[in-house]
Amino acid sequence: MRVIQKQVLRKWQEIAAKYNVSIDDIREVETSIWNYVKSEMAKGIKGQYNTFKNIYLRYFGTFYVRSDRFDYINKKRK
Repeated sequence: MRVIQKQVLRKWQEIAAKYNVSIDDIREVETSIWNYVKSEMAKGIKGQYNTFKNIYLRYFGTFYVRSDRFDYINKKRK
């Protein structure tokens, strides 16, 4: 298992105590959220920023690819 930061672990413990569930359940929920974002963003076609989906997560915000940032990163790689 990877090393978990103390602040994250404390927050997980707080949530687990509040909802009376195990810390492993909290970790699994958080991991599944970020795995979903990763898998959806990976579906985009390399080099074409408009093929990447905008992903809205309630209470977190929207994850999207900005065209100017995408172009900037591609120029840096060359």
